Amino acid sequence: MCSILILFKKSNLIYLMQDAEYNILIIVNPKSGISNSISKLNYFTFNYMKKEKYKIITIKNENFLNYFIEDIDTYKHILVFGGDGTISSVVQHIIKKNISIGHIPTGSGNGLTNSLLATRNIHMENDLTTVYKNLSNAITNNITNMIDTMTVKMLNTNQTIHSFLFLSCGIFSNLDLNTEWMRKLGELRFILGAIYELIKYFFFGNSIYGELEYLDSDNNVKITEKGQFVFFLASNNSHTSRTAITSPYSKPDDGYIYLSYLIEPTNTWNLLLILLGLEDGSYIDKLKYRKTTWFRFTPTNGIYDIDGERYNIEPIEVSINPKSLRFLY
Repeated sequence: MCSILILFKKSNLIYLMQDAEYNILIIVNPKSGISNSISKLNYFTFNYMKKEKYKIITIKNENFLNYFIEDIDTYKHILVFGGDGTISSVVQHIIKKNISIGHIPTGSGNGLTNSLLATRNIHMENDLTTVYKNLSNAITNNITNMIDTMTVKMLNTNQTIHSFLFLSCGIFSNLDLNTEWMRKLGELRFILGAIYELIKYFFFGNSIYGELEYLDSDNNVKITEKGQFVFFLASNNSHTSRTAITSPYSKPDDGYIYLSYLIEPTNTWNLLLILLGLEDGSYIDKLKYRKTTWFRFTPTNGIYDIDGERYNIEPIEVSINPKSLRFLY
């Protein structure tokens, strides 16, 4: 039930206020992915939210969440129409609060929702109506599940980031972040990015010197790896997009981080097989794939990609935060 009393705009943040109390906040990022968030919002609210009371906020940049986040405790559920980046911005504010998140995927990757739905054998590209019904049912019946997050501590700047999906450095982060300008192409941007990174590695090489420490799966032994990292990925869920199964053994609440990494020497052919193997998860047979609850990574160059967002390189310490985020699914 959404009766609009007033519409006002402040710093590109659009507020829709209702004439009744509401316990659901809907956050819409109209620039996400191929820019179809608004049409999906209209469809979902018209068909599945007629009995609900909610507030809608449309943002142009995730940073604008800071304008209204002070009253976040008044909401029971937050529904996100956007991609993983929009979810990430919300998560930073509610990680320690008793608020659940629901997601209608409109980003390029939508890794979190693909991961969660995969546990129920639901595939977005084949049955988006089921995705809508799944979320609507969860809202109506208050069905939530707790999922793990990773606590990422930036050791130089003392910044803490809460990640629900992945952290990468090397070829994977490059092909993701450097194709942001092609987001309207959807998942095609990742294919084009992979081709470019392979060509670049063939002619120039593209590795990152780093030191990695991590605990074994029993938390007893600290393992250390040093060298030129070509591929580094720490996964908290199985998918990073519909067509990328980056950690086939990950579960949303299994209490583990899965590390995938490749240290030189290698070659372009092997990298090609790795990137092709992302589609079904078979790439893990071509590099080291380990599970842990804690790791420290110290690279000297490159960029971090955390849940699809860009961060500057510095030493990091990452630990699992079991069942720390409440999700509607």
